[in-house]
Amino acid sequence: SQKHSLAAVTYRALKDLPAPPDAETLAAWEKAYGTCVHADIQQLYAWEEIRDYFTEKGFRLLPLKGLRLKYLYPETALRLMGDLDIFYEKERFSELKAGMESLGYTFQTKSLGGNHQIFDRPPVTNVEMHSALLPAVSPFADYYADVWSKALPTEEKNVFRFSVEDEYIYFLIHAYKHFQGAGGGVRTIADFYLFRKKYAESMDRTYIENELRKAESAAARKGEAPE
Repeated sequence: SQKHSLAAVTYRALKDLPAPPDAETLAAWEKAYGTCVHADIQQLYAWEEIRDYFTEKGFRLLPLKGLRLKYLYPETALRLMGDLDIFYEKERFSELKAGMESLGYTFQTKSLGGNHQIFDRPPVTNVEMHSALLPAVSPFADYYADVWSKALPTEEKNVFRFSVEDEYIYFLIHAYKHFQGAGGGVRTIADFYLFRKKYAESMDRTYIENELRKAESAAARKGEAPE
């Protein structure tokens, strides 16, 4: 559970067992759950702070991955995030950097040339501000050449989202990247299970299939069609 970032999920079941594990093991599990709760509070506060600061300055922001998925879980703390992933307007990087530094973050210069720029703030908050959804070497990078064309407005000023279908496609492509690079984990399966549980009946399957063909064609043009 700990290895797959699901200790908080399994703790919910573990604490109600008729015959719980020994006290030391139970205490370790409880501590892991508490760590997830603490991280969740810190990360959601960080997102709200970043959102409020930058949207007031006219930035468009698109929260990604865990910031969206955690609301599918019974408690947001059950979906642990290593960092916050947010898509921004890359041409405004200098303003973004100055703003993040004013909020107490340190920019990791090694991330300058990548598809996300990394900012850290003690004690535990890590933020990946995405200038592109995928690294340039990804076979699907060209498919996401114009991310904002897929972004939809929300009720929150300058905060955007994908449609359910486009979000599902992005989760699939992102999961593919991890699977090809290092393998898949149980948490990814849990994410897909909860996403499909909520949206499977309402998703436009024809649109999804057509878009996946477009993504595959983009990969084929790079000579990197996925297996």
